[in-house]
Amino acid sequence: MVAAMPDNLDDLLTCTLERDGMTVRYPESWEAEIESANSDLALTFSSPGTTFLMLHLLPGLIDPVEVLEASVQSYRDEYPEIDVYEPAVSPDGRRIIQELELVCHELISTVLLQFRAESGYSVLAVAQGQDQEFEEFRPVIEAIVNGFQYDMEKQD
Repeated sequence: MVAAMPDNLDDLLTCTLERDGMTVRYPESWEAEIESANSDLALTFSSPGTTFLMLHLLPGLIDPVEVLEASVQSYRDEYPEIDVYEPAVSPDGRRIIQELELVCHELISTVLLQFRAESGYSVLAVAQGQDQEFEEFRPVIEAIVNGFQYDMEKQD
């Protein structure tokens, strides 16, 4: 069971990861890992349970529809039982969001794909977890994704 979320998520996001011009805050109870290959950078955040979040920093201008379609197709290829919901634009208009539900080992999991294009780069966020736990962690995932910042001028 996941502990109750505080009213103010800033109280929960107590750790800060800064590297290669990126800044992201996350909960102390989550583990953070960084992977880099060529010009792509990926951050993975693992909850105390089964839920995880990956942030992929992609250089240049990328077609969000193409990225989301490729991501959805990779899930379709892997999981025969999958529901794909219509993509939506976030309330702030900055992200395209695609939600999936899949069955793996008789458990329902939720996948949340979010794509955000900025000047000179894009961010693909992929979050996944078992259905009930995922819903409890969704506010944390949203806070991490919304708070992600990247300054291309400050790359190490």
